[in-house]
Amino acid sequence: MTPLPYISGIWVICLAILITCGGCSSPQTTRYGYIDTTGKMQIEPRFLQSESFKDGRARVEFDVPPILLLAKRGGYIDKQGRVIDNVPLAKGLYSFCVGPRGETKWGFRDETGKTVVEPQYEWAQRFYDGLCAVKKDGKWGYIDQSGHMVIEPQIHSSWADHFSEGLAGFESSGKYGFIDKTGAPIIKPQFEEVSEFHDGVAVVGIDGKHGVIDKSGHMLISPRFQKIANFDRGLAKASIGGKNVWIDKNGTVVTDLILASTGGVSKVPRWSEIGGKYGLKDASGNQLLEPQFNDARRFSEGLAAVKVGESWGFVDTSGKVVVQPQFLSVSDFSEGLAAVEVRAR
Repeated sequence: MTPLPYISGIWVICLAILITCGGCSSPQTTRYGYIDTTGKMQIEPRFLQSESFKDGRARVEFDVPPILLLAKRGGYIDKQGRVIDNVPLAKGLYSFCVGPRGETKWGFRDETGKTVVEPQYEWAQRFYDGLCAVKKDGKWGYIDQSGHMVIEPQIHSSWADHFSEGLAGFESSGKYGFIDKTGAPIIKPQFEEVSEFHDGVAVVGIDGKHGVIDKSGHMLISPRFQKIANFDRGLAKASIGGKNVWIDKNGTVVTDLILASTGGVSKVPRWSEIGGKYGLKDASGNQLLEPQFNDARRFSEGLAAVKVGESWGFVDTSGKVVVQPQFLSVSDFSEGLAAVEVRAR
């Protein structure tokens, strides 16, 4: 780094303020890092938010003192935890932001790190299904991967859903529906809440209950569940009557969950639920783990997240606990790493 030839009075004042208030860092009491499949912390917890790795990079929010007005608060890191800036990335556009929280502006860089869209948006999401939601003047629109605005900012909402399987949720007068990639409403606003489409269906809420619709808006499962997670390979976790269950697209409860793959039943173990606790069976039905987990997820890259009390860890397909439950929250493994949340030191 080239040394500054002098330090002006304003920099002395700023430095004094930073020292006095400890940098005025975020009051958030947790941080996110990344572990490998052995549970070793590969990227130390120092981020306010984090997302899963995709194509060798992950989007994170940095813990930047608000006094640093031009500091970048969000961006991407590689698998060594290094900030990706002016280095080659995969093809496309990637968002970055500058400014303090509450006054942050988002822009976009291309695969070489060159700024293509100057910071101007109040918020920018990731690209999904070829489009990225951006917020300007309090309204949401969508840009394509060239930076061109394909759906002008017109959606008044605190948040915009990303596109998934060609459709995105939108809000109008307190009700939610779906638009296509031209911005045309395909399913009129009629629901209290909606999820994105997964596996050809979306979860919708009516009168505090949840059901499932297809892409035409036809109700496949009438709203009767307290919660329904996203469907994957024909199954979803749901809650009804205070009990966690797995259901198929007809709303039928599957009592002995086989983790199926496209084309038939896989050799991956199955979770079984007894009395609100999850245990693990092999493909033949032999018990690998007695019911003991408060929650359990599907396997991803050979590991499944499990919850004991309020802490999350991971088990492998043999039922061995390979990462002891110790984290406040975890993502599924992606490209050999999983995001984990811990209390800030």
